[in-house]
Amino acid sequence: MNTPLLIAMFSIATLLLSGIIGCAYKQKKNLLKQLNHVLHHDTLTGLPNRVLFNTLIQSALDRATDDKGRMTAVLFIDLDRFKLINDSLGHLTGDKILQAIARRLVDHLRPHDVLARFSGDEFVVLLENIGTEKAATQCAQRLQQALARPFTLAEHSLFCHASIGISLKQGTHHTPEDFLRDADTAVYHAKSAGHSCYVLFDASMQERAHTLLSLENELRRAITEQQLLVFYQPIIDFETGRIISFEALVRWLHPTKGLLTPDHFLSIAEDIGLLKTIDDWVLSQAIAQLHQWQKTFPTQTLSMNINASCSQILHGNLVNRLAGLLSEYPIRQGSLNMEITETALLEDSEPTLAVLKKLSEFNIGVHLDDFGTGYSSLSYLYRFPIDTIKIDGAFIQRMHYSQKDLAIVQSIILLAKHQHMEVTAEGIQTRKQYDRLKKMHCTKAQGYFLSKPLPAHSINKLLTKNRVRLATAV
Repeated sequence: MNTPLLIAMFSIATLLLSGIIGCAYKQKKNLLKQLNHVLHHDTLTGLPNRVLFNTLIQSALDRATDDKGRMTAVLFIDLDRFKLINDSLGHLTGDKILQAIARRLVDHLRPHDVLARFSGDEFVVLLENIGTEKAATQCAQRLQQALARPFTLAEHSLFCHASIGISLKQGTHHTPEDFLRDADTAVYHAKSAGHSCYVLFDASMQERAHTLLSLENELRRAITEQQLLVFYQPIIDFETGRIISFEALVRWLHPTKGLLTPDHFLSIAEDIGLLKTIDDWVLSQAIAQLHQWQKTFPTQTLSMNINASCSQILHGNLVNRLAGLLSEYPIRQGSLNMEITETALLEDSEPTLAVLKKLSEFNIGVHLDDFGTGYSSLSYLYRFPIDTIKIDGAFIQRMHYSQKDLAIVQSIILLAKHQHMEVTAEGIQTRKQYDRLKKMHCTKAQGYFLSKPLPAHSINKLLTKNRVRLATAV
C-alpha cells in the first residue's frame, strides 16, 4: 500500500475516532462501522483492501482444509502498461479508469467471489469452492476478455489488458502469504511470456524464484565486490584484415559458476534496477580502455563499440555522461560508437531520435545492432543517424544452406552501400562464411572465427604481437 494512501486512511480514521468520543451509542456504532470500512477497503474503488483480503483467504483456506473436496483459487491480476495511461493522460484519468476496471471485473465474477485491490494497478480475486482448475482458468479468460473491450472516458477510448497468475489450493492448509506469493510468482511468468495471458502456478516456478532471488543477491554483491569484467571482441576490416575496432561486452566472474555471459544476469539486473549502474560502469571502463590503447598503439586506428540499452538512451542521461567521460579520457574524434537495437528505436522514437542526433553532434557513431531480427523498418535508416548496420549472426550462420538467409545478407549489404553506410557481419564462425562475406563486399567482420571476446590484457598481447593483422583473418 502506498504512503499517500496510508496517510489518507490514517487521517480519515483519526477524524472518525475523534467523532466517536462523546457520541450517543447509536452514533458510536455507526462511526465504528465507518472506521472499520475505511480500514478494510480501498478508498478509490471501494473494494476490499489487502488487510481484509488476507482475512478472507484465511477463512477460505480453513474451510477448504475441513472439506477436502473444496478447491480454492487466487487470481493475481496485473494490468499491462497501465503506467502509460497515468503518464500520458494524468492520474485523475487513471483513477477513473481504475474505477471502471473494478466495476467491470465485478460484473464478470460470481456473486460470492471476492475482488480486492492491492495497489495501483494490481487486483486479486478469491474463488472459493470451485470444482476444477478449469473453472479458475475460465474465469481468467473471462476477465481478460472483459478488460479487452475499450473503456470510453470523455474523448478517450482506452484499451487495458492484464496478465493473470493463478494459484490453486485443495485440501491442505496453507498460509495466505504462501497462497498470494504463488499467484504473484505465476503473474511474473505471465508477464515474461509476453503479457495479456494467464499462467497457472506450479512448484518448479517457486524453485526458479528461489534461484533468481539467490542470483539477485549475488549480483548485488558482485557489483560491490568488483566481480564484473569487460571483455573486448575484435572487429576486423575485410579489405585489410586489420583490427579496427572492439565491442565491449560485460562478463561476470562468478565465484562458483565461473564466467557468466550477459544473458545470465542482465535481465535480472534490469528487473531490480541495477542495469543503469552496470551500463554506466561498462561505459566508463570501455572509454578508459580505448584511451589507453590509443596511447599505447598510436599508429593503429582503433575504435570502440559500446551497447546502449533502451533505458540508458531514454532515461540514463547518456549524452551528458559521455561528455564527462570523454573529457576525462580524451580519444580520437570519431572513434566511439554506440550500438543500439531496433527495440530501442521502437520504444519511444522521438526522444530516441533527439538523443541520437546529439550523439552525432559529438561525432559518436550509431550502429544498428542485430539488424534483420526485429521489424527491420527501412524508415529507421532514413529517420535516424545510423552509420553502420550489424547483420545478426543467425543469418550469417544459415546463409550457406538457406537461400532466403543468403538473399537477406546480400540485400542488407547492397542497401547499406546505397545508403553510404558500413556493414558489420557478426557471429562469423567459419572460414567459408568469412570468404563469402568478403566476396559480397561486406565492410567489417566479427565473430569467434576471428577472435572470441578477450580481457584487456589479452588484447594488449594481440595488438603487440600482430600489430595490424589477425593470423586467422586472412
